[in-house]
Amino acid sequence: MKNILRSLFIIAVVVFIGGINSLNAQNKAIITGKVIDSQTNETLPGANVYFEGTTIGSVTDADGKFYISGVPAGNLVLVASYIGYEKYKESISVNAGETITKKIKLSYSGGTNLEDVVITAQAKGQMAAINQQLSSNEIKNVVSSDRIQELPDANAAESVGRLPGVSVLRSGGEGSKVVIRGMSPKYNKVMIDGMEIASTGSDDRSTNLSMISSYSLDGIEVTKSNTADHDADFVGGTVNFKLKTAEEGFHVDVIAQGSYNQLKTNFNNYNFVASISNRFFNNKLGIYLMGNTESRIRSANERTVETWFANSSQSLTEPNPIYASHLALMSTDRTRKRNGGTLVIDYRLNHGSIAFKNFVSSGKDLVQEYSQNYDVYQKSINYKTKDATYDVLTLNNLLQYDQQFGAFKVSAKAGHSFSKSSTPNDLSLNFYRSDSALVGIPDKDPGLNPDSIISYSVIDPSRLYANQFYNWKHLTEQRQYEVAGDLEWAFNISDKISGTLKMGGKYRHRTKKNDVTSNFSDVSSGSSGGVFNQRLTKQFPWMMPYVDDPTRPTSVKYGAYIDQNYDHGVFMKDKYGNVMGPVANIDKMHEVYDWISDTSLSHASPYVYRLDDVDSKQFDYSGFEDLYAGYLMGTFKITSFVDFIPGVRYESNSTSYTGPRGDIRATDPTRTHYGDYYDTTTIRNNSYFLPMLHLIVKPLSWLQVRLAYTKTLSRPNYSILVPKRHIPGDTKSAIMQNNYRLLPEEATNYDLNVSFHENHVGLFTVGLFSKDIKNKVFWTGNKFIGDNYEFYELDPSLQSYQINTQYNDTNGVKIYGIELDWQTQFWYLPGALKGFVLNINYTHIKSEAKYPFTSYKVIHGDWEDEIIVIDTNYSDRLIDQPDDILNISLGYDYKGFSGRVSMMYTNDIFNQSNMYNELRGYTGSYVRWDISVKQNLPVKGLQVFANLNNLSQRMDVSYIRGASYPVFEQHYGMTVDLGVRWRL
Repeated sequence: MKNILRSLFIIAVVVFIGGINSLNAQNKAIITGKVIDSQTNETLPGANVYFEGTTIGSVTDADGKFYISGVPAGNLVLVASYIGYEKYKESISVNAGETITKKIKLSYSGGTNLEDVVITAQAKGQMAAINQQLSSNEIKNVVSSDRIQELPDANAAESVGRLPGVSVLRSGGEGSKVVIRGMSPKYNKVMIDGMEIASTGSDDRSTNLSMISSYSLDGIEVTKSNTADHDADFVGGTVNFKLKTAEEGFHVDVIAQGSYNQLKTNFNNYNFVASISNRFFNNKLGIYLMGNTESRIRSANERTVETWFANSSQSLTEPNPIYASHLALMSTDRTRKRNGGTLVIDYRLNHGSIAFKNFVSSGKDLVQEYSQNYDVYQKSINYKTKDATYDVLTLNNLLQYDQQFGAFKVSAKAGHSFSKSSTPNDLSLNFYRSDSALVGIPDKDPGLNPDSIISYSVIDPSRLYANQFYNWKHLTEQRQYEVAGDLEWAFNISDKISGTLKMGGKYRHRTKKNDVTSNFSDVSSGSSGGVFNQRLTKQFPWMMPYVDDPTRPTSVKYGAYIDQNYDHGVFMKDKYGNVMGPVANIDKMHEVYDWISDTSLSHASPYVYRLDDVDSKQFDYSGFEDLYAGYLMGTFKITSFVDFIPGVRYESNSTSYTGPRGDIRATDPTRTHYGDYYDTTTIRNNSYFLPMLHLIVKPLSWLQVRLAYTKTLSRPNYSILVPKRHIPGDTKSAIMQNNYRLLPEEATNYDLNVSFHENHVGLFTVGLFSKDIKNKVFWTGNKFIGDNYEFYELDPSLQSYQINTQYNDTNGVKIYGIELDWQTQFWYLPGALKGFVLNINYTHIKSEAKYPFTSYKVIHGDWEDEIIVIDTNYSDRLIDQPDDILNISLGYDYKGFSGRVSMMYTNDIFNQSNMYNELRGYTGSYVRWDISVKQNLPVKGLQVFANLNNLSQRMDVSYIRGASYPVFEQHYGMTVDLGVRWRL
């Protein structure tokens, strides 16, 4: 209540001061209008409009509109500037209290004979991005609408990944999530038109960007240093996707695309997009409607090696020899289907607008995995066939209102966001053979080449035995509602000092739930296996030829399930030849499992089919979060050279989560009951004042310097806030328990950006940044409980156990780096050479985090041994952080042709922490080349295009430091998209 009263008091003071100022403003004029291209009449967002010799001015919005209040009477010179265009100047006479509307036309500066100059599509997109970036109060990078629409990427994640400081995490060769300045996806916020998208994951706060079609977007903004009027719950950066709105006139855009997947030599890929838009009632009402449907093959081949120490010393100081303990080969058939739609209705008011924006996307992954695993230690072989379906749905609705009232601007919005991720089916069947399936293979040999493990196999795969069915079903849902409002007041103290005061607040209510159901069926030989399998083979006579003893069929061989028609194709670029063995027939798998799982039948037995109590309960949770936020900030323009933007943001967060606590020491010996579980609800509250300071200095017309100091937050993952506890059945395993009392991670961010901009140079920016992160959340590793049982909220009977939980680190994490970005076009070159457009950026990042671990020293005494606990740490990079990122894009436009060659590079990325240096993991460096081309046809609005992705067929590769060979390789090949587009 105190916080609410404090906010109301601040509002009252600001409104009172603004009211006094508005009385003085009655003798001032208002200048409004639009800035457009003189040739195309297209709007120019991010243009600066101001009066010469004063600080009075504005920046055009997404529609190219500007609004300047508090203009003094007299003869003034109105100036409009936009990088890449000639500066506009006009002398105007302003009378007190009047409103003047201007339409400003700017001419392209790419030549001396401006009437003959045609701005190429890629150049226009680049200029729009440059101007929006330079005119922003925040440190941000922009992908403009023209650039997105001209040569669109496969999805929004790929477009974001071309910006400085951004790397991409991929699935099957397609970008899905982004890492900003070395911070994992959970540390970044994803929004649509300023409203956060509900998270698509069950555990962390990250969002899958592959669900967002590039064709629905009017621009992308990546903000790395925010002002106080924006949410502060991020550490890396924010990604804001702006939806398209209707342009003036009737427009139709239709795309039909087919694709080729090299890995599966498959042409059954398609993408259809259609949009229609128009404006009515003298262009006041606009309606934009877009729909898309897509199906793509995202298959992959994988090789995974598991490792362990070759001796028992496991020293933390001396190198431990590593040996390959498992080799797994997997062929994955993945078909990714997506459908989506966008509906935007907007109404233009006098000096304002109302917009209703809607976005929906649904995705379905149909996955069949065929794997074979070689266990060196057990000398066994395991084959597995898996059939799974993964569904994702995201929905966003947003109502926005903006209105200018003289010196005041009022903004309000109300939004709803929903996400649903489900696994309605994830069925696998394992086939196993343990009796000397690998013969003569050396035991714990560091010199063993993991790829040679296959040569020790002596088992015909068709003679492996059916072992276990496993079925996993999962559902996670998140829904959130938010309302927000802003009040901005523009003031002019003199011609040399002007600015704005802005304040606002937000309320957001978010709900989250997660539910897992896990079942398994043991169909191997055993105490009841013979009796059950007699019933099984009687029900399915086709199994009879594949049992050892028809009178007592204790086991069914793999041959009964084999799919005779499946072809793996060329596996891992033919690295292993025809090593991939047969696979199970998925229809037979489902037929048998459906019969086994029908508990109404007499064959039902807890030994054969049962619920996995542990997995089905320990991951379930539900809860909600409430966020209250308010801010106050100012923008002070001091002469034409300095902008000072101080602000403070207040955020209060309350959470309530319910989760399971289980103790499987009480497991029923008959295995019909696994432990005792009960639900616990915990409530936590925290609040923060977060200062934000920005300084923009423009000492020269071609030089801009930005400094920023900001405080931001990262709240713990959803799965960590749940008061979950799992007590194992014996002291050899650690208790797994969440620390729901964790504090948010806090980041103190420093930024320095220096930008050089000139028509021949384009825009060249050098950015330095650093982050000091405190309260970083880490897992403790296994720790003896001892006398600390009360601290962990445990009873004394658990003193002899170990526990693994999370805690807030007190050492702090540091991350720093440099970003170089150059965007330019070569309009000054002769002839056809002027069509080249270049974008190149390089980022170097360093970080240091102290990862905790606990070691133990045993002191042998005469009567008893004493265990000395040593809590320490080791230093390494942050997870998901690359050291170097390089993006190069060279585009070329000539008449109706447009093309782009692009390269993405990241060096090795730290992806696995471990107390043993030998087991810490990292990816191999990644280089990817893509080509996009488009050609206009001699029919109005008709184009053909082609995209060639991953030309070098680069594989994703991971290593650990103690091994000389890759421990993971994934190959997904090259893809080719061919399509036709018609725009009217």
